[in-house]
Amino acid sequence: MSELEQLRAELQAAREAIERRDALLAIIAHELRNPIAPVLLSLEALVLEAKHAANLERDHLIKRLEQCRRYALRLRSDLDRLLDFSRLRSGRIDLQPSEIDVSKLVGACIEDMAPMFDAAQCQVTTQLESPLPAVLDAMRLNQIIWNLLSNAIKYAPGARIEVETSSSGGELTIVVADHGPGIPADHQAAVCAQFERIEPHAHTGFGIGLWLVRNVVDAMGGTIVMTSAEGSGTRFEIKLPRGRS
Repeated sequence: MSELEQLRAELQAAREAIERRDALLAIIAHELRNPIAPVLLSLEALVLEAKHAANLERDHLIKRLEQCRRYALRLRSDLDRLLDFSRLRSGRIDLQPSEIDVSKLVGACIEDMAPMFDAAQCQVTTQLESPLPAVLDAMRLNQIIWNLLSNAIKYAPGARIEVETSSSGGELTIVVADHGPGIPADHQAAVCAQFERIEPHAHTGFGIGLWLVRNVVDAMGGTIVMTSAEGSGTRFEIKLPRGRS
């Protein structure tokens, strides 16, 4: 290899390293923005209430502050494990399974995101099998639900969102569906491509959240299917093994 060819190879390797770094930073920024958004919405609502309410009830204030505390704890937990995304990009992800009630976790996630649903004027309806015990990584499952609901809020504001959980034998199913504009047929191929992999120059929009969801579901030994049609909303169906329960 000539000196010029060697320099070109080194330059290409440097470019690829920068793209990988930028992609990882985009993932981290995406995951940090998710829990920060409802914290800000809750605090802004609380400030407005404090300014305009003659008497701010103590129980209401405590409820709001406890909600903000839950968001902050989730953010700290996410920060503790964000470095796992460097492993995830190379096909490795650390899972910490424990016995959980999947429907209870999903319900708590929906409750925590209430300020975001309110801001987007999205009504959420649920059909949750209860109890739904499983042995799964609670933090990772929360990431899946949070990202899918965040996408629904972003791309279907004002629309109804449906969330379902169910089980059959050793498998559980989670469905997140919105009644928004859906994805036009000529755009679905691009969305599915982002669903499969993160593009170095597509750091915003649908891609990162779906890429994270896909990889976490794969790491859990599950599957996820997206169906959409223009004017008919978008539906995600996840199937996961329940493990020992």
